[in-house]
Amino acid sequence: MQQVLDVVNAPTQLLLGRPLIGDGADGGPGQSGGDGGLLYGNGGNGGSSTTPGQPGGLGGAAGGLGGAGGAGGAGGAGGAGLNNGNPGAPGGPGATGANGQHGLSG
Repeated sequence: MQQVLDVVNAPTQLLLGRPLIGDGADGGPGQSGGDGGLLYGNGGNGGSSTTPGQPGGLGGAAGGLGGAGGAGGAGGAGGAGLNNGNPGAPGGPGATGANGQHGLSG
């Protein structure tokens, strides 16, 4: 089955960087998740932030005919659900910001 999908997806993957059918890959730390296929597929989940106070990655968008947007990583926004797709879940709260540095004295 995967070999058939690879053949079907090859032209759109080459031209548009996105498969026709399939799920998006989950994002690495702080990176956005991959979009689902143009026709159908779930978006990949966004990766959580590795830097305190910074947002996580966005969830990938769902496919055009349906599928769920990926969830955002900690602090990231969920991906958009297109047409019949459902929006992804919002990311959790971002980490607390680091303390500021002391001012210069003169």
